[in-house]
Amino acid sequence: MADADAADAQQVHTASPSLDRSADRGVPMSSSELLAQRYGLPTGAKRSRSTLMVLLVAFVVIGVAFAVWGAASRDRANVYSTDLGLSEVSVDSVTVTFQISLPAGRTAACTVRAVNVGLVEVGRKDVRVGPSESGQVRTSVTLRTTERADGGGVKACVLD
Repeated sequence: MADADAADAQQVHTASPSLDRSADRGVPMSSSELLAQRYGLPTGAKRSRSTLMVLLVAFVVIGVAFAVWGAASRDRANVYSTDLGLSEVSVDSVTVTFQISLPAGRTAACTVRAVNVGLVEVGRKDVRVGPSESGQVRTSVTLRTTERADGGGVKACVLD
């Protein structure tokens, strides 16, 4: 009877992967070592080295992509607008005056918009501005509106 209990204990003991003993080492095997032995998975050192290489390559690719994006966007960042005010405000139109700073000799496409008291857009127009030798262009644009405008200005400008 004692031999049967010892056999059951031995069977339970070897069923637990973390307590499985290697025949050649006589020490407990970790679950990752047991899986590597059974299924041929890489051990922790090999896995972490390959993971490190993948992360390093991904980091380099992201860095190069960011540098290319930054260099490409340099040319677009040279347009600035200043809203100077509204005039000739009526129920169906408004005149928006603004100034654009851009590189000398270049033109820009600007979107001008008008908004009501609730900041809802009530008019919009795309206009070309420039070129100018000084790099400063002052422009007034009349927009048709769906209702009375209480504000407005340049939404965005990009170089042509």
